[in-house]
Amino acid sequence: MATAMKTILVPLDGSELAARALGPARELAAARGASVLLLEVTPLHDPAAHASQAAEMERAGRYLAGVADQLRADGATVLVEVCPGRPAEQIAEQAALWASELIVMSSHGRSRLGALVHGSVADEVVRLADRPVLVVPARAGPRPEIGPPAAEPGQRYFEAAPAPPAQAPSAM
Repeated sequence: MATAMKTILVPLDGSELAARALGPARELAAARGASVLLLEVTPLHDPAAHASQAAEMERAGRYLAGVADQLRADGATVLVEVCPGRPAEQIAEQAALWASELIVMSSHGRSRLGALVHGSVADEVVRLADRPVLVVPARAGPRPEIGPPAAEPGQRYFEAAPAPPAQAPSAM
């Protein structure tokens, strides 16, 4: 029997691409009895720009509260966290702090050259995190609903495989 997960961390940045991780995260949370922790990391500003940092964190909090309300309407238990910092570092740190068993995030679909030039937060999280990271590719397309997916040909989301049947102890 699989153990129940307690928390799945989903980093968001307000973009449609980042939100594509919500469907798979919600499905996994429902299947495993886990809470969903929504996280937005706001960039650090110069200390003189304290008002700007506070406004950005407030905007992020409102955005995450709206997403949390949608997930809660679907029956999910949702937590929300906003923190300043470097995204990949904070995602890995917050996952450890909240004891999240899994990070579910989307890639932004940059070309290989773009990822080399600009870096990839998803790639950096995979390197920094001390727990599994499920990366939902940008090419997976938008998910209009957060509930379970419809069975469609070419579907890019997979349901958890059933547990193998218990084997009877062998006679010695």
